[in-house]
Amino acid sequence: MSQTEKKTKNIIVEKAPLGDNLSMTNVLGFTVADYEPLVDALNTEFGTQVTAADIEPLQTVKDVVVYMESIITSINQSPDSYTV
Repeated sequence: MSQTEKKTKNIIVEKAPLGDNLSMTNVLGFTVADYEPLVDALNTEFGTQVTAADIEPLQTVKDVVVYMESIITSINQSPDSYTV
């Protein structure tokens, strides 16, 4: 399990109204209002700028992990992230 996966899952579980399960809406009980604190925590932890609109369509915790990993990989590969 990658560090990003661990951190993302921990943030989701911490922000989830109902506990640690797979479905963001059906099982964890996320509503529109729950996504703002989630994205705030993800952005703080990872230095990203994702929005609730980016995360809301994702169905499962795994979907969020994969999304965050792709964002972080993209940031790390960006020429702006290299130091000269």
